[in-house]
Amino acid sequence: MSKKKKVLVITTLILVVAVLAVTLFEKKPSKIDDFATYAADIGDITIPDNVKVVALGEATHGNIEFQELKLTVFKQLVETTDIRAFALEGDFGGCALINDYIQGGDGDINEITRLLGYRIYRTESMKELIEWMRDYNENTTEEDRVRIYGIDIQYDTRCLKLLSNFYATVDSTKAAQFDAESKEIFGEEDDLYNPNDYDQIISWLDGWGKDIESNNEAYTELTSEYDVSYASRAITNLKYYLDYREKENYGSKYRDNCMFENVNWILNEEGQFGRSCIMLSGHNGHLTKNLSTRNTYLGNQLYEELGEAYFAIGTDYYYTNCNLPKNGERINAKFCSNDPLAYQLHYLGKNTAYLDFAKARESQELSKLISERMSTGTLGEQYSLIMEVMPNTTHIYCAPEDMFDAMIFVYEANPIVVWDK
Repeated sequence: MSKKKKVLVITTLILVVAVLAVTLFEKKPSKIDDFATYAADIGDITIPDNVKVVALGEATHGNIEFQELKLTVFKQLVETTDIRAFALEGDFGGCALINDYIQGGDGDINEITRLLGYRIYRTESMKELIEWMRDYNENTTEEDRVRIYGIDIQYDTRCLKLLSNFYATVDSTKAAQFDAESKEIFGEEDDLYNPNDYDQIISWLDGWGKDIESNNEAYTELTSEYDVSYASRAITNLKYYLDYREKENYGSKYRDNCMFENVNWILNEEGQFGRSCIMLSGHNGHLTKNLSTRNTYLGNQLYEELGEAYFAIGTDYYYTNCNLPKNGERINAKFCSNDPLAYQLHYLGKNTAYLDFAKARESQELSKLISERMSTGTLGEQYSLIMEVMPNTTHIYCAPEDMFDAMIFVYEANPIVVWDK
């Protein structure tokens, strides 16, 4: 038998085993009588008055339903609370540039959407979110405007563009100097700096940070306190970016620590607009109140700092056909969560439902269920064959109420379509 045929036979056997493993692993949950009583629509979401951060998680990055929930839930919160800020697990500098568009600036929506930072966001759903925010601002008062923020730290060029735009407004001479120096140091694409120049780059950033600090009053008169604070924060995020790559070896805890600091900065900025609460969106793993995985800490940090003022809404699927990266391409792969709560949608004949755990505790049956460890689905931005062979590698086993205050369940989740690869 040729080597090629051997590989084909082995691959076929692995896939057969994978299918059998999924079939044996999946156990159809029984009906929970009280679920229908407490399951609600997204439009029924209510948030306690003392909350400062409403976090919406997503069980996967690669499903349409979870991307669409960003806009659906944000609309609901804008209508029913004083929330006007949408903070995303997306690029800090890029979202700042998108916010300029949302406030009425010029731009092509496809190019604007690319600024979110990740391929997973190059979808119609994310374009709709941005366009809705822009349209909302065109039809409301100055005080009521919505804003988008990014909390992630993994790119450099967009923060540099933010600073370039800032200096173009406050000092044309310094703008020319900044542009020339940043181009020489960082190039015109992400990740082109020389790692050996780390100390010099940090010193260069500190110099521009001191310039903003020492000229705060003058720059504020030419722009606004908000713009000056944003420019200063962009420098901080560039230093986060460099340390994440050069000092922290892409450490997930460091990344979450930086995102935590960015969330607190956003809370402070929104306070200047008279807003006491923000919406935060990211992967479930980043936003759980407990340490549900070894690699995510943000939600736990926020919960430890804010207590009950942190309100976490998780999501889960029962079945998913998820869009994932594989060898430079994107594929669709099917998985089952074995989540007994998500399966209840089968009995209801619905594809989506919201369950508030505070209300669910009124039911002895549901209270017991959400307080015990169960299987929930989780897929990140990766694919490997072992996920098919060992379905438990795509699950988290925690009590739902330890992770979240509420959950949105999707029975069958469909793959996103990325329009720009």
